[in-house]
Amino acid sequence: MHPFKKKIRLAFSHPHLTIMKIRSAIRTRLLTKWDYQLRKGSAHSPDCVCLKLTYEHNYPCPLCGHKKMLKAGTFDARRESELALDDYRRMLDDIKLFKPTIFIRQCGEPFLYPDVIPLLTEIKKRTLTCQINTDGYDLEQHAGALVELGVDDLIISMDGPAHIQNEKRGLPDSFERAFNGVMAVHREKQKQRAKKPMIRVRGMIDPENADNLTDFINIAKEFQADALTFLWMWFTDDESGKEHENVMQSLFDMKAPMWQYFRRDPDSNNQSHEIEKIRSALNAFHQADVDFPIIISPKVEPENVYDYFTNTTRVFGSERCYSVWNKTYIMPDGDVSPCPHYTDVRVGNIKNSSLMKIWNGERYRQWRQQLQKHGRFPICYRCCDLADTEII
Repeated sequence: MHPFKKKIRLAFSHPHLTIMKIRSAIRTRLLTKWDYQLRKGSAHSPDCVCLKLTYEHNYPCPLCGHKKMLKAGTFDARRESELALDDYRRMLDDIKLFKPTIFIRQCGEPFLYPDVIPLLTEIKKRTLTCQINTDGYDLEQHAGALVELGVDDLIISMDGPAHIQNEKRGLPDSFERAFNGVMAVHREKQKQRAKKPMIRVRGMIDPENADNLTDFINIAKEFQADALTFLWMWFTDDESGKEHENVMQSLFDMKAPMWQYFRRDPDSNNQSHEIEKIRSALNAFHQADVDFPIIISPKVEPENVYDYFTNTTRVFGSERCYSVWNKTYIMPDGDVSPCPHYTDVRVGNIKNSSLMKIWNGERYRQWRQQLQKHGRFPICYRCCDLADTEII
């Protein structure tokens, strides 16, 4: 089946998410463009609010810089510093009329947040679209509630087949727990005669993961997934990072050391065998005889893989970042940041102020104005949000 037909079938199978994507695309093309060009740093209401509920992990992702941050004590990862359910209720009431998508991200594992099901209940009570990214380890015990509440999108992050997943995550049953959780969701969907949530398996494209990329096709089949998605590893290098620190000090009088936890020497990515394996995997994904779509963001052609991992000044996606005009990120302690990975900058806290006041507050507007002036900052070149907003 042609890839386009697979996406069309997926769209008809999950119209709730299709409507959300169409609405988001229209908003990005019209309102975000209007805001970017004419509103001097202000923006209409956010189209997507991303929540990081906790820094707690069942196991940290082996390829993620947040693992290094936690080890270094960069964050206040104490349970008592996390937002209370009432904080989230106030935030949801502040934005519910605008109907943004709520995306619950991994930074820690969402299902380790003690009030995750009550929070999901509050989100769906306000008829908001809800997406969750999880490692799947605690999924089985929550399967019934997720289906009953009508959570829209369930994204399972995996590292590879069972022996690789279990080895990388450091637990002998991490793959099996994720599989059992997904199967429990399928059973609950049948039992409750429900179409939600859509289930996606997500992998990461990286030289360290090159040997088992095509294994994800069978994992998605085994998990009976609606789609298989891939992101490319986010990273930066010393030159870009140090330049970034200088720019942040000059523009905002702030220190910006977090890039160091995502640093990688481009020469270490120059592994010809691994690069070739990634190219072969991309071709295999395109030719795969499967019923579900395989979606890769950003779209990097096989001939450009080498540049992606070695040329950190080449952009894959938009030449400018528009994401901070339509998306925002809330940390476990309530701090609000404009960016998904680079969270040195904090523009307010929802414990002390409403999200909408923060959204168009002085610091957020200053950030947008400088980003508009510069197009992007030195460590932005590999950010996935450049791919998300390239349609403008």
